[in-house]
Amino acid sequence: MPLLLEHIMNGKLSPQAIITHHLPLSDAARGYEMFDKKQED
Repeated sequence: MPLLLEHIMNGKLSPQAIITHHLPLSDAARGYEMFDKKQED
C-alpha cells in the first residue's frame, strides 16, 4: 500500500485507473461483495 500511495503522489499512477466505485463507508461490505462477484452496480 505505501508503494501504491507513493506512485499516486509522484504522478506515476492515476487513481482513476484503479478506483471504479465510490461508496460510503457504511456500504463497505456491499462494496467488497461487488468486487468479489465482479459486479458493475
